Amino acid sequence: MDAQSQVGQEQFATAPIWHTCCVLALLTASSGLLAFVHLGSASAKLGHLSLFVIVTLMEWVVFAFSLWNSSVVFVEFVKRAARAPRSLLLDIPVALLLSAITFVVALILARVLGQSGWASVQGMRPNNGFEIAAWIVMAISAGICEETVFRGYLQRQISFFSGRVSIGIFGQAAVFGLCHAYQGWKNMVLIFVLGCIYGVSVVVRRGLRANMIAHAGVDILAAF
Repeated sequence: MDAQSQVGQEQFATAPIWHTCCVLALLTASSGLLAFVHLGSASAKLGHLSLFVIVTLMEWVVFAFSLWNSSVVFVEFVKRAARAPRSLLLDIPVALLLSAITFVVALILARVLGQSGWASVQGMRPNNGFEIAAWIVMAISAGICEETVFRGYLQRQISFFSGRVSIGIFGQAAVFGLCHAYQGWKNMVLIFVLGCIYGVSVVVRRGLRANMIAHAGVDILAAF
């Protein structure tokens, strides 16, 4: 199926253009705040627990806003992630494949771009039971919220307004990478590539659940 024929899946605008501008503004503000508190570095301005709570709250605020005033069709598309248990028989293997691809792509890019200069979660890793629990909640929130906002909302919006699904995939991946600018350009390249791969997955699966599972699982494992 080529990109042009796939546009049939994206024949409606998820929300008005002003709504998308607000979503982008929220993402910019969130990214700016995380850069200000030095998220992920050894010199973060807040304790781990506070950082995890702030990130989780920001994820859900953007998630809630992306659903507010959006089309019923899009809201139902997101809700499907909590339904159809039988499709888990395929979603789980797809999620495992996406997780494996994530680690392989990270290793390849580290080799191509060099081992130095990568942002690390070393300074963020949880140190006790409360922090581990908060980290897991944050990772699950990222899986649900980021996949909804980037691969669900923004990919559909950009696909609709550009008339091409391929542009939607690359567009949301570019925004995804830019939102992690505080991690440096190498991490931005990695996140952009992963955003493209996850974007293709949504088109192929016509759902978000496999992406959510993979995203949350990879983020949980990053702490250990």
